[in-house]
Amino acid sequence: MPPSPGAVTACAEALGPRRGLYTTADTVADLEDLRRALGVASWTLDGVSYGTFTAGQYALTHPERVRRLVLDSVVPLDGAGVLYEAAFGRSAEVLRTACREQGCGFDPAADLAKVVRRDGNGVGVFNLLVLASIIDPKLDDPRFGILAALHASAGGDRARFDGLVAGFAESSGEPPEEFSAGLHAATLCADSRWPWGDSSAPVEGRERALRKAVARIRPADVWPFLRETAAAQGIPQTCLPWPSTRPNRPAPGRTLTMPVLLLAGDRDLSTPLDWARAVAAATPRAELTVVEGSGHSTQSRGNGAAAAEAFLLR
Repeated sequence: MPPSPGAVTACAEALGPRRGLYTTADTVADLEDLRRALGVASWTLDGVSYGTFTAGQYALTHPERVRRLVLDSVVPLDGAGVLYEAAFGRSAEVLRTACREQGCGFDPAADLAKVVRRDGNGVGVFNLLVLASIIDPKLDDPRFGILAALHASAGGDRARFDGLVAGFAESSGEPPEEFSAGLHAATLCADSRWPWGDSSAPVEGRERALRKAVARIRPADVWPFLRETAAAQGIPQTCLPWPSTRPNRPAPGRTLTMPVLLLAGDRDLSTPLDWARAVAAATPRAELTVVEGSGHSTQSRGNGAAAAEAFLLR
């Protein structure tokens, strides 16, 4: 869920000038130092989620040092799609596929469209679906009953679904040692391509640039959500008030030249399937494996590990 602007600026102020030292280019340099310290001429990298961006940037910077590459739950090589249009648009297919499998007898995508327009809770509902695509990708866990709760809400009984939205918005309780919101913000804000430019752009004018970008989104591309939800969700709302900072340094290469296995869950809304397909189409030696019924992180939560093992042992 989106943090408050005050929380964002307080975090940035606590980091101070150090907030410009957490770009992916800095991590790539650290990885190269590690390779040298290990004394290996080349190695194989396996990246998951944002780790696919880091691994990809390393491979674009040091292609001669990478034998093979596994990218699981793929972030585009030129940065995350910060407005998440691909994930919004894929939500309908994920919902309808789950409904067909469960024989639910209604259209959950139409139900979602009705609920978010009635209740103005698109950000919370999107957060629910993104997290569900990690822990309940087929939307069939009886502990949650997401499809039934959504249908009931569309019919006027909001209690169960509103409770799920609120529950999924609660903090996971992870300590900073395991997950640092400051590191996440500093890296994402510096790495990403924004409607206002890069992270060095002045804060003034960012909101206007964001509104213009959202106005250019075709409503059909993000249905069943509203395009305004693209601007209101957590990623742009974190980086809108983030102070001007040194941006990430792009990798010198543009195309991955080594053998690359891309793994994508067909239910993943955190790194949607279209992202993996786009990277595969631009990579000469790519193999794309779509793991059916799987969400985010296919090697740990789906059947992606078997595909990765077969690829690496050839």
